[in-house]
Amino acid sequence: MNSVNIENTNASELLQNIPNCTKIGRWDASSQYWPPEYTIKAPPVASFDIFMGDAVFAYRNVQTVIIWDGGRSMLTLPP
Repeated sequence: MNSVNIENTNASELLQNIPNCTKIGRWDASSQYWPPEYTIKAPPVASFDIFMGDAVFAYRNVQTVIIWDGGRSMLTLPP
């Protein structure tokens, strides 16, 4: 079971924390396109920051289900 990160992260960290992930893509909302992806093999693109709410796509080389545990549903409000 994987834990969802509720903090800002970057492409390199995200790629390392998803089993069998080979590259991470991101949506550039202001330009309305998908820039080149960050890959595990000799990255031609530098790792980029990922902020809460950013659209990203994780490419995996296997067809298995990932079960996610965590995220905002695990947060509790202070008293």
